Parts: sequence; structure tokens; C-alpha cells
Amino acid sequence: MSCVRLNLIDFNETVSGEVHGGVADSVIAALSAEPETIAELDLAVARFIKRDETSSLLKWLHAGENFEPYDAGIVIVDLAARIVMIDSTYSAGPEPISDSPIDEADLQMDQSASNLADDDDDDTAGPARKLWQRRTPPTYGIRYHNGEHLTDIYLPYRLPEDWKFLRGVPEYEGACIDRRAERKTIEWRDHRSVLFGEPLFTFLARELLTAANPEATDLFTEIHARWLVTTRSDLQGRTPREVLLEKMDFIDFDLHSRQLQWSFTGECPPSLLPTSHAYRYGGFGTHEVVIYYDLIRLLLSSCRERMRLEKDVSVSDESARLAKIANAWLEAVSDEYQHKAPGLVIEWERKRIPLAMSGKDAMVDDDCPVCQAMAEDLGPYFWHLDGSAMDDEFEFSFHKTKEDWEAERREWEEFSREYNRKNVFDKSMSVRIGQ
Repeated sequence: MSCVRLNLIDFNETVSGEVHGGVADSVIAALSAEPETIAELDLAVARFIKRDETSSLLKWLHAGENFEPYDAGIVIVDLAARIVMIDSTYSAGPEPISDSPIDEADLQMDQSASNLADDDDDDTAGPARKLWQRRTPPTYGIRYHNGEHLTDIYLPYRLPEDWKFLRGVPEYEGACIDRRAERKTIEWRDHRSVLFGEPLFTFLARELLTAANPEATDLFTEIHARWLVTTRSDLQGRTPREVLLEKMDFIDFDLHSRQLQWSFTGECPPSLLPTSHAYRYGGFGTHEVVIYYDLIRLLLSSCRERMRLEKDVSVSDESARLAKIANAWLEAVSDEYQHKAPGLVIEWERKRIPLAMSGKDAMVDDDCPVCQAMAEDLGPYFWHLDGSAMDDEFEFSFHKTKEDWEAERREWEEFSREYNRKNVFDKSMSVRIGQ
């Protein structure tokens, strides 16, 4: 028994039919692409089952619902209600890679810290114990189908946190109506019209033109931070910082999964269409957040340069000028972004396309044997932007709360003290041994 009856539902249509249980599993994994329609879901399934350019993996489904189990059972994916109902002997649903996974970078630091910490029971000894408490969202895995057979390629994925999983049709029927009604009231907005639009330019121009000392050393940091943490009605009562960080971790992991897929399969994975809901109303990934930081600093610098040359500058006139500068900068090729325009880097991230480069482009030293090996057919390689050049203040960090930011700083300070203590001890022992 390996087939199930699959029902797909969105706000406009319902389709159902009999499919292999593995197809149903791939449909659930495709929710990682944040589809809102059956058509978007159909395209997203190609992340996990290779398809040709003309066929639809869901072409055997027909209009209408059918909640009668078939063979191994029934699966309902309700995009409108964000509910998955699984009642199947083939699969119990997404396969967790870990029940409570820990971020890999934190785990590595945790292990390093454990080697440095004292072997006592003091709760303040070493950052390791604190880092164990940091959890990431559930991570699932699925084997990739190359269009002919299931492969050994195991791809990780995560699902948006608002998806609800149920185990019976009656339970689903009791929950779906309220969930659909609730989601139908959502007012979808692309907040980029605020963050990259007139509100930003006017804010920066007004702040700088009315500053008591435009030449103050920390003025850019103060204005920039004030913009990020000011609550705005055009952001539905949130701050720009909250909007920027809301989906960053999810998008970053989704791009990580696509990188693995590209590396394992040797083919660029399917991207989101510009017409898709996830592209139009999606959140911001790390690349866009970093580029946004660079853009604001560029605009502040340009505004101050004009103030040095002209005495009478109006806020409205300067806001319009900053808009032109921003648009031109986003479209211009830059060496800072691997000879790509900042706007193109943002576009790729919104489409969930990893920033790939060839081994030859990744070479640092032509005379280095390792670099020469990289230039061979070992690609693709991927490059990333990070926040290493951003101000070391909470407002510019990737932490959602100041408590988390302060906790991390304490952990790093503690880690540094332990490392320095251990280093001093090792040097002292070396001197004694030498004597």
C-alpha cells in the first residue's frame, strides 16, 4: 500500500486524486516555498521531484474534493487554512532531522567552549550551558527524486511556523473554516514601498537637515538606528527593524537548502516566480538586510555632502534627490557585490536563487595549488553577504530582541575570558617546561 488520496485546496479551487505517497510527501515539503495557490505549489514540488518543462506533477488530479481514503490513506493540504491533514500508513508526515535541532554554528562554539570551561558545577562557568538552550525551528528532510527514481540526496527544509498538522478528517473539518476566515482578513503588503521608498528618503533628509551638528561623528549611526526602531503606521504598527528581521532566518535556511540541492544535483534549483505570493510579499533575507544598511549609509553621506555645498536645501527636494540616487545605486554594477548590481543580488534572494560563482571566479591566488584545484570542475561555489561591516549595536544586529543580543555579548565576553585564561596558562606552562 503506497498510494494515497491527495486533496489540494486554496481560496479559489480544490483538486483531488490518487498519487504515490512519496509525491504527497514532496507536496508537503514544497510548502517551504510559501505557496498560496495550487499553481504555486505545483511549481514548488519541482524542488524535490525533477520535472520536464511541459508536464505538471499534479496533472492527474481532478476538480473537487474527495475525503474518502484510498489505499494507504488520505492527505489534505489546505493552503487557504494552512492545515495539513495526514491519515496514512505510508507516511506520518514530515521527517524530522532532529526533534529539537541546535544551530550548527552554536554547536561548534559550544563544543569549543566546553573544552575551555572549568570542570565545576557553577552555572556561570563557560558559555556552553547557555548555548545548549538556543534552539532553531524544526528541520525536516526528504530524499530527492531525479524524475526517474528516488536518489540518496537528502535535502533539508523548514516550514513556515503557522502551518498546523492534524491527523483526522473530522478534526480538519472542524478547524479549517475558522482558519480560512482568519487568514482571509490578512492585508498583504510589500513593505519595500516604505523601506525603499519616499518614507525612508524623507526621514533621512529631515533628520540630517535639522541636525544640530551635521558633522557629529556618530550622527549617521544615530539617525540610522532611529529609523530602524521607530514604530510606523504604514508598517502596520511595526518598526522597520522588525519587518526586516521577521523572516530572515527562514529565508536564509531556504537558500541554504537550495545551495545543497544545487551542489548535489549539479543543476540550479527552480526559483520563485516574480508573480508568486512569496516573492511579492515575502520577507527579507540577510543579503537584502545588509544591502539596505549600505544604501542608508550611502544616502546619508550624499545628503551631508550636499549640505556642505549648499545652504538652502528643502526636505522635499532632498528626498526626491535621494530617491534618484537610491534607484541608480541599486541598478549599478558594484565591485562590492561580486561585480553585480545590489538590486540584482536582492532579486536573486527574493527568488530564492543562491549566489553561485565558478571555481575560477572563486580563486584568490593563481599560484596556489588549492585555488588551482578549485578552478577545476568542482563547482558551483557560493558567496554570501554578512553583517561584519555593520555597526556593533543592537539596532544593527540580527537579534530580534535586545535581551538575546545582550546575552550573546555576555557569552562571547565569557568565552574570550576563558580563552585568554587558557592561553596564558599554556604559555606559562611552556615557559616552565623550557626552564
